[in-house]
Amino acid sequence: MLSKESSILMGVAVRACLFASSSIEKWLIDRPEVSTPQSSWTRLKEGMALHQYNISLYDGDSFHDTPLMLHLFLNLKKFSPLLFPIIFVLADVVAALSLFSFTKLYSENEISEQQKNKSKFAKDSDRIMIKENRAEWIPDLICMLYMFNPFLIASCIAKSTTVFNNLFLCQLFYHTVKGNAVQSTLFLALTTYQTFYPVQLLAPVIMHFHLKSSSHIYATSMKITLLFTVWSLILFGASCIESWDSAFATVKFIVTVPDLTPNVGVFWYFFTEVFDHFHTFFLSVFQLNVLIFSLPLTIKLRSRPIFLMFMLCYIISTFKSYPSVADAGFCLCLMPVWSYTFNYLRFPFVTSVILLVSTLLCPIMWHLWIHAGTANANFYFATTLAYTTAHVFIMTDMLVAYLKYDFHLWEGVKIKINGKPAQIRLMKS
Repeated sequence: MLSKESSILMGVAVRACLFASSSIEKWLIDRPEVSTPQSSWTRLKEGMALHQYNISLYDGDSFHDTPLMLHLFLNLKKFSPLLFPIIFVLADVVAALSLFSFTKLYSENEISEQQKNKSKFAKDSDRIMIKENRAEWIPDLICMLYMFNPFLIASCIAKSTTVFNNLFLCQLFYHTVKGNAVQSTLFLALTTYQTFYPVQLLAPVIMHFHLKSSSHIYATSMKITLLFTVWSLILFGASCIESWDSAFATVKFIVTVPDLTPNVGVFWYFFTEVFDHFHTFFLSVFQLNVLIFSLPLTIKLRSRPIFLMFMLCYIISTFKSYPSVADAGFCLCLMPVWSYTFNYLRFPFVTSVILLVSTLLCPIMWHLWIHAGTANANFYFATTLAYTTAHVFIMTDMLVAYLKYDFHLWEGVKIKINGKPAQIRLMKS
């Protein structure tokens, strides 16, 4: 396994080589799997051109990113356009280092917590407990996976602004585990400002700080919510520099889904086909689908807030209105943090094959539909539906595996009922 330093250097080298190949970069920039109407580099360049000619950014249908992201690249452009690829590579490097630090801290905390509760666990739970050397090698693995994940590399080369959203999420995980409430709420506000849906991560952040402190749940909730609100007001207030409408233009775009450009999500095809008089109803249902899982999961995983954050991030990356492979890539990199539950996975091979095949078929079906003209939108949508299904299977399998592991830890690996090994059977009523 590569060390943290080797992973960073080799990951940067891979990205530098791909940036040097203009044909690869040009092909990836307009890939619908990598760039969405909100995160596309092409749209960001159009936004910079509109700003240069003092044209309102959000009146048309060309630019949908946040005003602060636009001003970041406008300021970089004043120095040199050569800084554009550097800032994307740098964002990936900082994100990988943040995940390394997060994984190390989290693994050490988990080992310490298990050792503290060892006397309360079942007698035969020793063989499934986390090994003490885990904190030494798992952070290097996570860092390596982030730097060499094909989804994340493609997004970096395409200069998709999802790279920065992943950076904010990495920082959020790290500072939450570190116990830095101010920094944690800052990055929560930043990722919410960027893509809106992470607002539901406020619940696990509150749960984590409550478990780590002796304060009452209401006091912790008020503190974290107040900090988050202050940071959000600052960010949205700074966006008003352009105009009052620009402050919430990105959020409005995400919620109303006016652009039905194909992507790896489920919104675009459905709302292309749905009748207009049903549009508002189904839009509400689809948006509610992204948010509704946070309540039952928060209740079930209230004592495991970091895993809850991971699950909510995976749900968001799968069901958001404008997803890309970079969203899923971030979640896939985090999975080995809980690799001690992998023995409880039910369909790891099947889900891996579905994900691999659907990912490879996406550009093929796109070519047949758009360039060759020998297919239609149904071919591409069927592939993206398989891609979404794979992620649904992965996240549900991961949740069940985690709950099974926790159950066996407390109740025992071999459970007997009336002296016989317990079995789970599906019975007909």
